[in-house]
Amino acid sequence: MACKYLNVSRIVRHDRIVQVIARVARLSGVAVHLEPKIDGEDSSRGDGHLFFHAQSAIFDTLVIDPCAKSYVKAAQFLLGAATSGKTRKCDLYDERCRRQDYLFFPVAIETFGGMGVRGRDLIMKIDEEGKLNGVRHIHGMRIKTFLQRAISFTTQSGNAHLAMHGSKRSRKRLV
Repeated sequence: MACKYLNVSRIVRHDRIVQVIARVARLSGVAVHLEPKIDGEDSSRGDGHLFFHAQSAIFDTLVIDPCAKSYVKAAQFLLGAATSGKTRKCDLYDERCRRQDYLFFPVAIETFGGMGVRGRDLIMKIDEEGKLNGVRHIHGMRIKTFLQRAISFTTQSGNAHLAMHGSKRSRKRLV
């Protein structure tokens, strides 16, 4: 899941998760701008800018493999790898977003399916905004439930795609 030769598949998995969050937010009545600049300091970009009723928010997504060497120690604790990734994102963007009066949501997802607290907070915020916009359900499910399941499915299907791609690459190298 962390092999450098599989970067393209990892980026595809990440981008699909971002698209799921953006699509569900739009269905909930939230305007979304993808890959916004954080500020004028450098070329840093978040994954999405969400325009809520009271305040705007930036979210940035990170999929973490808790079995990767750099996360093994942190992963010994519940959602330790996700917490470690969230902390890194917050160190980069939290203060910069606060200066512009934006909320910041680091969406840290472990490859096994666990999601960090701030990612779950974003799901709740989208659910609340949907209610304010008169949208309570998507395909017969609460927005919160639908979004959690959609992110989970997208993560796991991305993992499967990554595993198949890695298997094909390794077979080519043996021949």
